Amino acid sequence: MDSSEPGFTSPLNAFLNPLFFRTSARTFFGPEFPAETIYPAFTAFDAGFSRLTAGMPRILLRKTYAGRAEAARQLREWVAGPHTPSEAMAQMLDSVLDAGLSADDIAGYLLAILWPVTASVGNATFWMLYLLMKDGPGGLVDLQTEIDSTVAGWKAAHPGSDPFQDATTLFDFFKASKFPYFDSLFKEVLRFASSSYSVRRVEKDGATLIGDKGQVFTFKEDDLVMCILRSTHFDEEVYRDAHKFIPERFMEDVRHTKTGKDLPNFWMGFGGGSSIVRNPFLLCRGSAVRG
Repeated sequence: MDSSEPGFTSPLNAFLNPLFFRTSARTFFGPEFPAETIYPAFTAFDAGFSRLTAGMPRILLRKTYAGRAEAARQLREWVAGPHTPSEAMAQMLDSVLDAGLSADDIAGYLLAILWPVTASVGNATFWMLYLLMKDGPGGLVDLQTEIDSTVAGWKAAHPGSDPFQDATTLFDFFKASKFPYFDSLFKEVLRFASSSYSVRRVEKDGATLIGDKGQVFTFKEDDLVMCILRSTHFDEEVYRDAHKFIPERFMEDVRHTKTGKDLPNFWMGFGGGSSIVRNPFLLCRGSAVRG
């Protein structure tokens, strides 16, 4: 931070989160999106989301419900007014408008999109910068060196072209370029600093899961099964030095195993797979475990 008078300090995540919320939201929803005014309501909802999914009584979650209601109100106004969203967002919006959904349902759908687009970006960026810098500038220097080298290579191959001159050129640049250090760093930050979980609802009696030691777990209809992915991410049998942050970890060609067997899904940085949410209006509703 600038040390000129008057001096002040700010937590890094509190400094970054509003910036990245605005950037992410407007990249997807367009420049007219009310990022500054919706941010307090959205963060109030997001802060209480885990307690909401845990089934706490509504009377104890007044700020959570109020934040959700205010965010939905502003989303309804955004839909009703002039807006120029990204191509992907425009396609999603057209599909729900063509379906003849109510204004409230459309707002719920948009909130379900806004949440993953923005909720984790600031925190992930905070942890990336913190973990890179806490033991000195080396990791940050390595990242900057890779970026500078890749940009220089692009300019050499495309004389007179700046990869940052417009969105189309930037897309072409990223599509054609490789960032092995950044890709590994990204995965390692999510492995080390995130705590994802996956919830599934059992559809009928008799569904079973087999434990890693051969245990048989039998469930009844409507039981909820929660998979805590962090337990795998910190399993010393799966990851060497699992409790150490190693930016280059995923650059290595390592066979990941558990009890001597190959483990194909050893890294799960986001939730629990494509079936975790059946209905975006509900924001988090476990899908089924079938017998």
